[in-house]
Amino acid sequence: MRATLARATSGDGRDDGATPSGVARCTAAALLGIALLSQPGCLYDRLTTNTSRSATEQLLVGDSIRKAVGQLRIPDVKGRALAVEIRAIPSADTEYLKSVLEVRLGEAGARIVAPEAAEFKMVALVGGIGTVARDAAFGLPSLPIPSIGATPAIPFVSASRQRAWTQAQLFTWDMDGALVHQSDPVLQRSRFDITSVLFVEIRRNDVYPNEDGSLAVE
Repeated sequence: MRATLARATSGDGRDDGATPSGVARCTAAALLGIALLSQPGCLYDRLTTNTSRSATEQLLVGDSIRKAVGQLRIPDVKGRALAVEIRAIPSADTEYLKSVLEVRLGEAGARIVAPEAAEFKMVALVGGIGTVARDAAFGLPSLPIPSIGATPAIPFVSASRQRAWTQAQLFTWDMDGALVHQSDPVLQRSRFDITSVLFVEIRRNDVYPNEDGSLAVE
């Protein structure tokens, strides 16, 4: 008795495995298998500086400015009439720094007046105010698959880091042009970090509170 083949054929007698759609499916399956079995790699590693301010960037910049001003060594200004100036490499964000500094001087007992009415001129030299962000992930990258599209990227570990930095130094002159005080330079940062391991997310930040109102712990 002649043996019969159990292999399925299409209606016109052609083998399904030889059809274009069958070949595409086989190719896609092979590529998907290669993607899943391939070694994990770095999905992206990006370093940027940002000039337009998102909400997070504004909060970070404001926090770093307040920290820097709070660390400046201020002379005895109680009862003194002061004019405050800001000299900065960046032009953005200096008005806020000036206001924060004037508030601190006011709390120390100084009177903030116009330059023509001042006993002393206090100048804050601002070496930098800005933000930097870094994103990185480690996992399976996205791979193109003919006739289907692409496999999704699968990050095993991902990290996003945002920092704001403020550098400042304070100088005080009397109205005869003599330098009477100079503070040490200060450099302060504020951060917003997110680290994800599979589906577990860890946040560390200086600006956004937890649900109970406290900031994320160190």
